[in-house]
Amino acid sequence: MQTEEIELESTTETDPTHAYFGTTDAIFVLVAIVVSILVIQLGYNTWQEGVKTEITKANGEQFAAWLGTHGAARAEGKAGTLPACDAEGADWKTCRDAMVGPGGPFPGLANVAEAHGKLFSPTCDKLQHNTHGSIIIAKGLPKALPATGFDYVPLEDGEALNEALPMRVSICGLGFSLIHIQEVTF
Repeated sequence: MQTEEIELESTTETDPTHAYFGTTDAIFVLVAIVVSILVIQLGYNTWQEGVKTEITKANGEQFAAWLGTHGAARAEGKAGTLPACDAEGADWKTCRDAMVGPGGPFPGLANVAEAHGKLFSPTCDKLQHNTHGSIIIAKGLPKALPATGFDYVPLEDGEALNEALPMRVSICGLGFSLIHIQEVTF
């Protein structure tokens, strides 16, 4: 019996003692906290960009709806509520500026994605950062025969608005992706 007690005592004295929470554990916890903060930050930024894109899309939908309604009234020969768009010799730039100016249907409309970005842009170009969040209006040109439909090209500022004009309203979304909203006749 005495020999067994001696053997137990000798084995417990030779076991190395380890700290319960060491330096490597502390480094791991620190790295995990940093990674967690970065993931939360990335998720929050992505959510904010998504909200901005949805607001821009809603603005584009309202703009397209107004263009369609106003275009239908013009087609019926009814006087529009915006003389800058209906006057003889009116052009797209004058009409567009009147729409977003004081007294227009969209006063104070702004680019929500980029504080200093363009509200309207001819294209969605990743090389021009100020086009992110802009509304893009394209003019429809009839396709060559026998195809039906339209090919869309950027609507120039000096485009005359004397007759019905097929348009496509789009926005420049996250990652400079072109998001089509609606096709209307103005």
